[in-house]
Amino acid sequence: MISLLYSCFLYLLYFYILKKKPNTMMNLHKVVRCIALVAAAIFPFSTKSQSERLKTVSDTNWIARSNNYTKILLDIDKKYSPEFGSSQGLAQYDTLVSVPTLANIMAEHKEKQLAVSLLNKAKKRESKEAVQQDLDILINSLQLDFRKQDFELRRKVSFLNATSRVFQGLQILLDDQTPAERRPAAIIRLSKYAGSINGYQPLTVIFKSRVQKQLQASNMIYPSKQQMEVELSRNASMVSGIEELFKKYRQTGWEQSYAIIKKQLDGIYNIIYININI
Repeated sequence: MISLLYSCFLYLLYFYILKKKPNTMMNLHKVVRCIALVAAAIFPFSTKSQSERLKTVSDTNWIARSNNYTKILLDIDKKYSPEFGSSQGLAQYDTLVSVPTLANIMAEHKEKQLAVSLLNKAKKRESKEAVQQDLDILINSLQLDFRKQDFELRRKVSFLNATSRVFQGLQILLDDQTPAERRPAAIIRLSKYAGSINGYQPLTVIFKSRVQKQLQASNMIYPSKQQMEVELSRNASMVSGIEELFKKYRQTGWEQSYAIIKKQLDGIYNIIYININI
């Protein structure tokens, strides 16, 4: 703004004083008067524009705050379900796998309870109605998930399909949309699903343990035979689909872990399926 007024001043000074009547004070008064008029005309718009810019920044700040609250929950999801992180394009999660033991499920539950407490405190601090509404959505969604999870753990025998879990976890990486440099991580992920890497139980063992524990409880609700038959009917194509994906994207070194997990996946359902339908 100063540079604009300064330019106007120089131009008008040059025009009136040097070109027209260089020896009269009247022309200098005209210059001053013109500058005053230009300033009066420009400054209100400038002030308004600046005010609008500040208001726009203020209006968008609440969106960033709301996103940060959502990020708290997303970070927990990615921690316990790294496959979700991979699906979001985050390569640091590609070699990690979820470990759905009962202990980890309860640990995740506890972290989300702490998150609810944090979000409730944030809601009391927030004055922006839109942020409060977003916090309500997050809190209510979590509390609904808690009730559903508590019921399922206490009263339902889960039908946990290890085949679909493995296939989906690998397909995220072995896909046309995934950069080629990320695809080899699928080999490590497969090895962890199979328990071929120290410190990792086979996914089938984890699922079998959880279901057998639920089968020992009384007054449990069982999954329907029809539901299981429909899901199991797709498993053979998914198991062969895993092999096809590794071949399609020309990966090497996956064969041993694939042979191990193929045998695990073929055997687990004979045990669980029979037990559930006693």
